[in-house]
Amino acid sequence: MTASARGQVSTALALIVMGANPNEKDNKGLTALMHATTARQADVIAALFQLDDEARSARAFDASPDDAAAKFKQTADVSVQILEEFGDRAINLDIDENAQDAKGETALMKAAIGGDLKCIAALMEGEQKGFNADGGIQDEQGLTSLMHLAINGHTESLRTLIENKDSTVLVGDIRYVHNKMFTPGHVALTDTAGKNVIQLAEESGHGEIAELLRQEMQRCLKEGPDDLKKHATKALATGDKQGTEPKE
Repeated sequence: MTASARGQVSTALALIVMGANPNEKDNKGLTALMHATTARQADVIAALFQLDDEARSARAFDASPDDAAAKFKQTADVSVQILEEFGDRAINLDIDENAQDAKGETALMKAAIGGDLKCIAALMEGEQKGFNADGGIQDEQGLTSLMHLAINGHTESLRTLIENKDSTVLVGDIRYVHNKMFTPGHVALTDTAGKNVIQLAEESGHGEIAELLRQEMQRCLKEGPDDLKKHATKALATGDKQGTEPKE
């Protein structure tokens, strides 16, 4: 965990290959991925996902110990002797990207709290390798990653998420925001007090963020398919005091 927080990529990967459990939590419930995120170590996040991807690939294709060792040698840059002794542990690696700490916060939430786009991007890009940093998870206060981003006033980070073409999906001829933190469904979610992210942004004194969210929801209402319109309609009904959305 210390290596993850300090950005010591090679050390962190070597320790994991040797059997250190990246999902193990400290006394605050923080995992290696959370430590890396809190310390703004996007390179460590990417490396952890890469190592996990190698492990899942080895399992999926029933790779021989020698083939798996060669893969890990390239990714983790550890000695053959280490891999010969600990390779079986590395092959069974399975990082929990949605683990929650003692407050119910995930790595994605911690990236949002800091407004760190590099870490947010590293967590989202994990989806390309089969990971799912879920922006719909809520902490003990019912707050999502998007809510944390808004409450902490990270206007430009949110603007980038909305405008970033790499984080959109094409529906017909129209591009919609569709990343792990920002969808109309996420905007419609409410915290334990029944407030959605638009209301929370306004109450925190971040009116520009609230307006950005409204504009995006209005665009979805005007141009979007029915499933997006449903969530956008609910999101814009900011005066409606409703309970927290049930978790799936």
